[in-house]
Amino acid sequence: MRVVVDAGLCAGHGQCYRFHGDLFTEGPLGYNSDRGGEPRAVPADLEAAALGAAHICPEGAITILHD
Repeated sequence: MRVVVDAGLCAGHGQCYRFHGDLFTEGPLGYNSDRGGEPRAVPADLEAAALGAAHICPEGAITILHD
């Protein structure tokens, strides 16, 4: 599983890193630090966190890619 955060959709609500801080972190401007980056691998033990973050993102900016 990989995760990607769309820079055009991420509005900096912070739900992803507030509730799933074990996987996401806040960047210097309050946005997800992965915003606009390349898809990154999700460790197996954090797959539930990735799915949860994608579900709670108000903008739908988090996409899960299944390998």
